[in-house]
Amino acid sequence: CLSRGLGDVYKRQANEHMFLSMNVKGYSDGDSHVVISSTPTDSGCDGFYVETSFMQMSCEKIQSDVFTGWKLSQTLNKNTVLLTNGSGTVHIYLSPQQGDTCLVSKQETVYG
Repeated sequence: CLSRGLGDVYKRQANEHMFLSMNVKGYSDGDSHVVISSTPTDSGCDGFYVETSFMQMSCEKIQSDVFTGWKLSQTLNKNTVLLTNGSGTVHIYLSPQQGDTCLVSKQETVYG
């Protein structure tokens, strides 16, 4: 799945197991945490990633300014809002924190 460019023996071994990695992605206003996972299937690989960051803005403002047009899917735990894109493959979780801040997680699933 994620082993292109490696030796043939390692490719066979790597493609038999799930891949999981946690990384940090830097932005000008702070870092986010990114989890990437991929697993082999008969037709190729299925994978997903989740990127989580802390925003100095209310979840309501983020929803209205950044995710305009996204569908409100549901509310979780009375506070967290789940938004979904048009194709249903990307989900945004907006969780209010103390003050006017928001924990934002973006999850995308890829089939292939």
